[in-house]
Amino acid sequence: MAQFQEITYQANLHFGSFLSPNQGGQLIIQDDKFIFRPHSVNIGSLSDKEFAIRDICGYKKGILTRFTVYMNDNKDVNLIVWKKDDIIKELEARRAAIFQNNGEPVPPLKR
Repeated sequence: MAQFQEITYQANLHFGSFLSPNQGGQLIIQDDKFIFRPHSVNIGSLSDKEFAIRDICGYKKGILTRFTVYMNDNKDVNLIVWKKDDIIKELEARRAAIFQNNGEPVPPLKR
């Protein structure tokens, strides 16, 4: 049974450097993972990109709409989104629940 309601935000997934391309789509936050789902009009792979919430180790709110989710495997998720504070709040609530439900302490964010 789901503990949280699934939430969707409009987002772009940013690849690489400042001049690299983006894919437009949706950021979907579920109980244990967050997903970037590209729109069908994008170029490149249109498959979902899934990330485990328990692997989040930090966040960076960049200039304007830039937002980075740092992952334990050093594969940062670079997004362009509005509502960065809301997204962090939703991800952190789920991250805390994942560890607490397993009887583990919630690891502090590293970044």
